[in-house]
Amino acid sequence: MMSAVPTKTVSVASQNSPSAQRSPITRRSPCAQQSPIARRSSTAGPFTPDKSGSTMSVTSLKKKFIAKNLFHIKKAESREAIGKDVFPLKHYASECPYRLQLEEKRSEWKQGITKRDNEVKKLQRELKEVTEEKNILQKQLNDNLKIADAVNVLFTPGQIRSLMSGSNVKWSPEDISSATSLRSVIAKAYRYLRYHCHFPLPSLSTLRRWAATFDVRPGHLKNVAKLMQQKAKDLSVTERLTVISFDEMFIKSQICLEIKCEMVFGPNRTVQVMTARGLCSNWKQPVYYDFDQAVTKNILEEAIATLHNSNYIVVAMVSDMGSTNQRLWKDLGIDTSKNTFTHPCDESKLIFVFADVPHLLKLLRNHFLDDRFTLEDKVLSKDCIEKVLEKSANAEVTIAHKLSRHLLDVKGSQRQKVKTAAKLMSHTTASVIKFCGDKNIIEDAHYKELSNFIELVNQWFDVHNSSQKLPKRGKNAYGVDLAVQDAILDKMTHVMTHLRATNRQLIKRALLLSP
Repeated sequence: MMSAVPTKTVSVASQNSPSAQRSPITRRSPCAQQSPIARRSSTAGPFTPDKSGSTMSVTSLKKKFIAKNLFHIKKAESREAIGKDVFPLKHYASECPYRLQLEEKRSEWKQGITKRDNEVKKLQRELKEVTEEKNILQKQLNDNLKIADAVNVLFTPGQIRSLMSGSNVKWSPEDISSATSLRSVIAKAYRYLRYHCHFPLPSLSTLRRWAATFDVRPGHLKNVAKLMQQKAKDLSVTERLTVISFDEMFIKSQICLEIKCEMVFGPNRTVQVMTARGLCSNWKQPVYYDFDQAVTKNILEEAIATLHNSNYIVVAMVSDMGSTNQRLWKDLGIDTSKNTFTHPCDESKLIFVFADVPHLLKLLRNHFLDDRFTLEDKVLSKDCIEKVLEKSANAEVTIAHKLSRHLLDVKGSQRQKVKTAAKLMSHTTASVIKFCGDKNIIEDAHYKELSNFIELVNQWFDVHNSSQKLPKRGKNAYGVDLAVQDAILDKMTHVMTHLRATNRQLIKRALLLSP
């Protein structure tokens, strides 16, 4: 075996000896690191037993202790504590000469990071406050926009300006027109809304000044055309589709003096009123009136031209079958085979002509009650309905609760009401006639034909009288349920072609023209 290499050792004093605390730890000779056998040699100096029972030198014991406690040494807050508990501070500083400088830098960096963290937290708090304030303002803005939308539906721009300023504003022609309409309906309600409810409305003196400058002499209403031209700017193409309708009304034979125009009116028997109304939108406006004057071709074409210049598209004309209107139809070349005429301002466009459907329903009811219809050698009369009313009156349970005697006994001015004609020529009447005939409650050879005829008239009237786009099947606006609607119109055309009535050819012409 190789001889052991001598090493510098220190004597290990007893644990209670004072010299044990003062004795410095000596370094081993460099050669000791090159010879692991020397570290194991029993002659090199004192040894300390480990857990397994083997012995190790004091130097090895110290290194092992430092390795075990290195983490705690780095985390210690007091350098004196390290020197007292582990080994002298002077030796620790000699092992890491730059540690104090690094610790100082680390402390400075830590303070800077802490300061920046505090600034970041402060900015985050400010950002949170600004975000909350922004959300509150955004909510207020959304609420104000909803209120503005609701106000725009109820009020005109002039009325909104009046509400915001609280002082006199310049009213637009639209404001004056709507206010005049409300004032003409009921004056007390107008005064109550303006003076008690503080509703934004023009004063009565303002309305009077405007009325003094408004020309409403008989003939074409030029000022109305100017107002309509202003209104057309806010309407779409569909909303500007226009239908012209006119009718004459009977008035009292009185004499009236117009102070402003210095004219005397009357006595007159009738007044002719021509109205323009929207085909696909809910608006209407009188554009012409005159006393004891029938509508001629020239008057009609001038009215169409005035509306055309005001940016309105006239697509149809509606009138009843009075004697003066029949003359107009003849001048326009209208008959059962042709129901259009050329637009006076645009030859590429056609204007359709329709007979007034409510008026036709009244005429059909009147002819049915006064005479009788013959359809394919089958007689249709009111006798069948009278039998139903008689059986219903004597029955314990009412069979026809919507059918009454006054619907058959209408006279004079009662015949001018469309409601009574619509009730008689209704689905309910057709159903009760069919029910009584099928159950042998009444005896009538042609009850089925009469029931089918009344049901067809009801469906035909629903097609022409649709006021909503999608109310229910059969009553939809024309074009929505086109196959069903066309079938109803074709069937009505076929029935009216074969229908016979005593001296009543006019109603046939009108009904054939309307589909």
